[in-house]
Amino acid sequence: MKKKNDFGTRTGVLGAALLALAVFTVLHWLWTDAFLYEFHSDTADMLLAAASARDAGAIASPTFHYSYFIPFGDRLLYRLFLPSFGVSVTTIRCGMTIFAGLFAGAALLLFRSFRWSRGICCAAAAFLLCIASATAKMREIYFGHTLFYSLGTLFFFLGCAIAPTLDESPVDVSRRTRMLRAGLFALCMAWAAACGKPLLLYAVLPVLGGALLVRMGDARPMDAARSVRALLPGALGTMAGLAVFSSLSRSLLPIEYTEFYEWFSQPERWWENLARLPMRWILLLCDFPEGAVSIASGAGLPIALQIAGAVLLGAAPIFALLRIDRFSERERLLLAGHWILATGILFYWIFGTVSDANWRLCPLVLSAAAVTAVLLKNELSAASGSPFFRRATVCAAVFFAALWVLLELQTLFVPADRDVWFGEGTLISTIQKTGVREGYCTDFWFANAPTVVTDERLRLRQVVRSNGEW
Repeated sequence: MKKKNDFGTRTGVLGAALLALAVFTVLHWLWTDAFLYEFHSDTADMLLAAASARDAGAIASPTFHYSYFIPFGDRLLYRLFLPSFGVSVTTIRCGMTIFAGLFAGAALLLFRSFRWSRGICCAAAAFLLCIASATAKMREIYFGHTLFYSLGTLFFFLGCAIAPTLDESPVDVSRRTRMLRAGLFALCMAWAAACGKPLLLYAVLPVLGGALLVRMGDARPMDAARSVRALLPGALGTMAGLAVFSSLSRSLLPIEYTEFYEWFSQPERWWENLARLPMRWILLLCDFPEGAVSIASGAGLPIALQIAGAVLLGAAPIFALLRIDRFSERERLLLAGHWILATGILFYWIFGTVSDANWRLCPLVLSAAAVTAVLLKNELSAASGSPFFRRATVCAAVFFAALWVLLELQTLFVPADRDVWFGEGTLISTIQKTGVREGYCTDFWFANAPTVVTDERLRLRQVVRSNGEW
């Protein structure tokens, strides 16, 4: 029987419109001078790595020193456009446009795997895009370049959407379909693992561990064969991906970035790390201005709304545990994956050395947003329950709708200002007045970005000193 297309309904039209607006907001920021306003060397560095790899004719240059190695991230996207646009902001924009489409598609696939209507799926995906572009740091991490955090979120969504589950009986799903899904799941986990060890924390372990927890919590008798078939493709894919990453990175110069995940912090800092968490979480979702701001002012009320939104996003997964009986098996997989992800990140945050940077919480923010969307949808569509909780859910939905509007407007009205790079007195204008076109720089922040924003008309190469040699 042909499935009904609900894009003709009011819900379908509204959901599609919300998703289109969310995508437009991201692309408007990316393709206008608002992107240049928030551009810096961290946004430019992967493009230079991709260009050096192209010059070396390999997946990575063995002579280009770089602090981390993601073989199958945005550098592959940039390689598509380097022949046409060279080392330029346009190349970054083209590559990240594709990534934004992949991210939106992964969010849609996740919600469609819950067997929701297309309109509700579009609205939920729009909410995730809105949260991913909520602040300057979130926009940089998810749509300015791709790091472990954005790739981790992408593969976490994909893994939760296509992981084999026990509720798909042979009667409902053909053997060919199950095998295809198992193959795609193995490929997803392999690709994630091949992007670097941090992806184990941000994607692989949450998905595989979530699938195992859901199976352990199922009331049906344990069937070892079915359980193995559900987890084996992902496990085999993970091992294959790690082997690929190890092989590709063996001949590269030392990689320091992932050392953040390898060391314990000193015990006297553990309480300090924990105490820093609430502030870091809120500031990741709220661009708090410098100086004193009145809460009741026109500038203060939006900040209060964002702070409340950050608190609710953190609390929603806790409440979801209390309402887990209303979650389907695949929705429980998402919830279990979120809590495994939270456990891993918070362990490294408290006992490790990652609490210095709030962007390491980005995957947790997006998984919490996905759980929040599932919780709201289930509570709103529940046929029974306490009137208080149902009305509270409506209030929460209205609140998040208002937050969505606020964040979209803030992203749309990021200043489109090129003078931060090309204005009088900037580094670029100062160097160009001297007539110099090429040079070396010992500072990371002053080398990469000017090279990219000038389309290599000004070429600054960062150099580092190692063992007494440059």
